[in-house]
Amino acid sequence: MKRRVAWRACAAAAALAAPVSALSGCGKTSSAGSAGQPLARAVAPQGALSIVTRNTSRIGGASTADDAAAVARTVYPGLTSASRPAAVVVANGEDWDATLAASVLASAPLGAPILLAEGDALAEVTRSALAEMRPSGISLLGGVQVIRVGTRAPIPAG
Repeated sequence: MKRRVAWRACAAAAALAAPVSALSGCGKTSSAGSAGQPLARAVAPQGALSIVTRNTSRIGGASTADDAAAVARTVYPGLTSASRPAAVVVANGEDWDATLAASVLASAPLGAPILLAEGDALAEVTRSALAEMRPSGISLLGGVQVIRVGTRAPIPAG
């Protein structure tokens, strides 16, 4: 009888420890919410949410266009010339083939963030992210700032 009670106590402790360790993050030092750092914060006014642990950031929004814009804004906030991308890729979010093809441009040497259009229309969150990131242009391509893949969405000037 004592063994069964002890086993149940251990099982209850393990069941409680699992969610606590999941919330503490993946790193090896202090806890995720230490030093006044919030566990979750808003990335964009469109409702994208960021959950940050010591070595992982989880960013998500209400739609795929929101997700892409939140990731792009996080990596390239556009506050200084060093935090501006050379170019931004706008891919058709309704065509997975185009989006997959555009993903190649996110790697080296270009490292362009990918934003999503809704067919041949530019999503408002994408328009806003473009304005905030202010791509500097690729000199080898004549100053190109936006590369469209699978969409004819009009790109705002600037």
